[in-house]
Amino acid sequence: MTAWLSLAISLVAIATAVIVIRRMIDRRAGSAAVMDEIRREVGAILTEMNQTTERNIELIEDRVTRLQELIEQADRRLGTLRRETEKQVKADMVYSHLSRAAGAPLTDSGNAPSTKNRDEPIGPAQPIDAPEGDADTETTVSLKDRVFDLYRQGIPIERIASRVGTAVSEIELIVSLGER
Repeated sequence: MTAWLSLAISLVAIATAVIVIRRMIDRRAGSAAVMDEIRREVGAILTEMNQTTERNIELIEDRVTRLQELIEQADRRLGTLRRETEKQVKADMVYSHLSRAAGAPLTDSGNAPSTKNRDEPIGPAQPIDAPEGDADTETTVSLKDRVFDLYRQGIPIERIASRVGTAVSEIELIVSLGER
């Protein structure tokens, strides 16, 4: 009988242990515990998303501010360009009007010619390094031919204008009309 008694006591102890352990597992894995854990994880994710969103908003605001500064700078430059263009147009109109009033013939560009007479030969085109008064190369060449010779040599338009004694805009016009 002692064997049966000890077997019964063992079974009761095991049953009690199983019940206690099962309740502990149910408490830990119960719906309330799971919901609490899910709430914590969702809260952490929301906090991280809010922080990321705030950083992104700050970056976008910085970019918008920089873009506004660049637009203002471009507007100022456009205004300056517009004023300078208007000044140039007015200067060309005054120059043209004065040359007409003086009775001077106009060039193809509408500007008065320089002090040199265009019908007279002005000499051959010379390389930049060549001396101006080389007697062997002096022949009669028109302004247009001289401009094209210098332009083909790769001399900048500003340098050609100073060399032949005319305005840069006139040289640009001759070159653009000649390229057609």
